[in-house]
Formats: sequence, C-alpha cells, structure tokens
Amino acid sequence: MAVSPYTQPSFSEHRARTSHVNRTLLTLLSYVLLTKDGTSVSLTHRHANDINYYDATISHSDNINPLEKFYLITEQKWHKDTLVPISLSPSSKGMPTRSHHRIRQSVTGLDDAGMDLQVAQLSSQTDKEVHSRTTLSWLDWHLPYFVALCAIAGTILFTFLILLWLRKQMSREKDNENGDRHGLVEEGAICQPDKSTKDTKESVEAKWVHEAFAKQSAPKYPVRPVPQTSLPESLATPERKPEAIRIKAKGLLERRGSSTSLTIELAPAPESPPHMVTPTRECTTEEFLLSAGNVLSRAQLKKIVQGTGTLHKEFWEVPLNLPEKVDICGSGVKNRYSSVLPNPQTRVVLPGCSDDPLAGYINANYIRGYDGESARYIATQGPLANTIADFWEMIWAEKVPAIVMITRLYEASKPKCEAYFPFDVNNRIQAGSFTIIVNYVDTRNGYTVRTMEIRHERERRHLQHYWYDSWPDHAVPQTADALVSMAAEVNALPRPVVVHCSAGIGRTGCFIAIGIGMIQLLRDGNVDVLGILCQMRYDRGGMVQTAEQYEFIHKALNLFEQTLDSKPSTSSD
Repeated sequence: MAVSPYTQPSFSEHRARTSHVNRTLLTLLSYVLLTKDGTSVSLTHRHANDINYYDATISHSDNINPLEKFYLITEQKWHKDTLVPISLSPSSKGMPTRSHHRIRQSVTGLDDAGMDLQVAQLSSQTDKEVHSRTTLSWLDWHLPYFVALCAIAGTILFTFLILLWLRKQMSREKDNENGDRHGLVEEGAICQPDKSTKDTKESVEAKWVHEAFAKQSAPKYPVRPVPQTSLPESLATPERKPEAIRIKAKGLLERRGSSTSLTIELAPAPESPPHMVTPTRECTTEEFLLSAGNVLSRAQLKKIVQGTGTLHKEFWEVPLNLPEKVDICGSGVKNRYSSVLPNPQTRVVLPGCSDDPLAGYINANYIRGYDGESARYIATQGPLANTIADFWEMIWAEKVPAIVMITRLYEASKPKCEAYFPFDVNNRIQAGSFTIIVNYVDTRNGYTVRTMEIRHERERRHLQHYWYDSWPDHAVPQTADALVSMAAEVNALPRPVVVHCSAGIGRTGCFIAIGIGMIQLLRDGNVDVLGILCQMRYDRGGMVQTAEQYEFIHKALNLFEQTLDSKPSTSSD
C-alpha cells in the first residue's frame, strides 16, 4: 500500500486558515454580545460563503494530507449546523444603537429605509403576538369560572322547576281528595277523627251528638240509611258499637274534608248519588267500614257501569282489613295462603274443642247478609287434604243447607281446592266420622247442582252443592247470567250458606255481594254496593280482590235490574 508522505503546509495557506478562524471567533463574539435580550435571525448569508469556501478547498485539494482534510471537513460541518442569531431590536444591552444598526445592514444588505420598514413590521407582529397571548391568558383564567357559574345557575333553575312540578302534583292530589267528599248529605254517618289530629285553633265550637246510623232522609231525596247490625251474641264485641258523630253547628260549607269539622251538603249535586257517605281520611279501618256507603238508584246503576273509572277509584279507597296473624299456635298448617287469615271477631269455631284451640280452628268467617242479617253466609277457603274433615264438621255443626263452590280443583296446573265430595251419583267418600253420598246431579247452564246426603252417627241430612267451574283464572267471566241465576236460587234457601273459592275472599266476595245486591234491588229499588263491600270486609278481610271484580258486581246487578218491572226507586225508612 502506498503511503503519501506528509508535506508541511505553506505559509500562505497557514495564514489563510488563521484569518478564517479569526473571522469565525469574531462572529461568535458578536453573537454573544448582540443576542442577549432580543429577537434574532441566522447569519445565513455570511456563513454561506464560508461553507462554499470549504467546499471549494476540499474539492480542489487532492494534495492535502488526511489530518488537514479531516480538520477542514469538521469545520465545514460545524459551520453548516451552527446558526448564529443577531438581534433585530432597536437597541441591545452593552452596545450602542448605531453599531448594532450597522451590523444589521452589513448582514442583511438593506439600507436605512429598508431596515426601518423591517423593524416596523417586526414590531407590529410582536405587538399582535403579545396581544394574542394576553387574550388567551385572560380566557384561560376566566373561562373555567364562567362555565362553573353557568353550571351552578342551570342546576338551581332545574331544581326550582322540579320543586314547582312537585308542588303542582301535590296540590292536584289534595284537590282530588277534597273533591271525594262532595257527596256528604245531611245527617250522614261520619266517624270520629283521631284525637291527635284535632285543630286547637278552631274558633267555632262543635257539638258532640251521639246518634244512631239510621236517620230520616232529606225531603228532596229519599234516603235509605246504612243499617246498624250486630253478629250473634257469642261473636259480638264492644268495639263494634257506633262511634259518636260530630256535627258542626254552623258554617256547614267551611273547611271541607277537615279533621276538625264535618261538611254537610243540604242539596247534593244533580249527578251525585242520592245517599253517599265517605268518611274522612283520619278514620280508622273499623270506622270506615262501618260508615261508608254509596246508594245507587236503578237509573244511576245503569249509568255508572258505562264509565268504570269512578268505580275503580271508589274500590281502591276501601281498606282491606286483613289480619296480620292468628293467635292460635300451629294454625298455619290449616291455611291455604299465609296472607289470607280469618278475622278473629267473626271467625267460625268448631264445636267440642274448648280444650284444644287448634282442633277448633278453621279458616272461615260469618258474613252478614241483607239488612245486617247475622250469619247469612259463611265464607271459607277451599279445603286442604288435612282440613276436609274439619270442613264437613263445620257443615254439620252449622246445619248448612247449601254449599257454593266457585273454583276448579286445578287452575293453571296449580291446586286450588281438594276434592272433598264425590262427583258421580251413588258415589261416596268418608271424611272423618262423616259419610258423603251423591244422590242426584243436575247440569244447568254454566253450573252444576248436586244433591248430597250426609250421614253422621245414624243421622242423615241433605244439602245442595252448587259448582260454578267456568270462572277464568285472574279475570272475570264475560257474562254474569249463570251467576245471577245461581244467586237467585241460593237466596231462596235458609241460612247459613257456605261459599268458597280457593282463598275464600275474591270470587266468594263477588257472589255474596251479588246475592245481597239482588235482594236490595228487589226490596228497596236501589243498591249500595260500596256499603256491601265494606260490610263484607269488616266480617272477613280482603273480600273482592280486584277492581275488575268490583266492576263485575255492578254489571251483574245491572243485568238483574233489567229483569225487574219498572217500578220507581224507593228507600226504606
């Protein structure tokens, strides 16, 4: 390999390099002095010549030794990568303005006018940037506060609108409650409000008068009073006595629906029923059920079945009066549904079991009939497998002439009632010490009647068994013809009649209400379905379970009313 010999550079070349290095150092010194607080531009024009110089020297110096060539290449790269800014401000620190201005002229190649124009443009641009940055800074600081203020104001406005809407709804409900009491008439039955709700600021004194529920009617509208009845002496309780009636002596139209006064309208509205008593909200369940009523004439009965909204509202205002428990240990095994229990004051007690309360327990209640006839019906649940003997013991002890069954044995694959009787003629079953035999089966339109014979200790009795098995589950029948016909037959039988479905409250309540209402229409020419419902629920809680069943009772009675001759509506005194 050939190695080129090292040749010492000439004096002229050494001087040229030294001069170039000096110029470079001068330029750097100028940069340090001039670029401390101003805006600068690069010395592109100045260093372009130096770069071209190095390019020409390197390209035409084939005879330069490698070390010198490396020095030139390195210095060329340093010049290309380095940008030396020069301040364009009118003055700089540590240097006169005129010298600074001369340097800019030598670098840019502009005269005084051009330099002034360039300075003016740059000053304007700087002012705009400062103003823009100031504006953005103000927005950065104040915009979050403005957004937060808008959010707080919106929240307050939304809350105000919600409160206004709630107040409007509460006012509307209060107006509806006050409107429910517009049917009170003179000498109507009303319950005593609770002592805790007395208004001590009432300026007008009221007079307490002990009155019976039955009073004479207003002259313009004949009124049948709500009868006061009682159960047999063995079931009567002191709590069933009517409470005192509070009547305000003057200011009859003042404070309607208040707990401290009674509003009595001497002349009801033309479309109002002739006799409607609605207790105040402060009444207890017992007081409500003993006093509420809504007597409908035959014409009003026809009209009310066309619009059912009023009936549904009337139904849901009646308390259920379902007992929470029965104070008999172990009675739960004799209940078909744990939530349907017999009310204690009217509960049927099996005889001969005084020493064992559980042996005398059966889920059944006495139900009053028309005009408060005591123990006209016995409402009970569908017998269980372990209560069939108790059921027939009750039938025998109460000397029941008829049983009304309004359920199938299974509905929707669920047991509703145990088969407690034989189905076919001459068939028999044994229930404890009782023998039940079917002597005759008569199939009617919609229901079946069986004539049964009961044998117990060499004694024989006969009874009728009515089975209506076409009631749809969780609904009401499409027509009421069969039930009306069956109720007409049962009304002709002596008391007590046992009526049961599955739970002994829903369909059972419908049938009993239809039977009592039919007798009212026959004897009085009007009907009080609300009063019938309250009377039944006082005797057995939960009677008539749904508003659709309550509506069905009115339709059935309207159907029966169409079969009556057109005699005017009257009220019994």
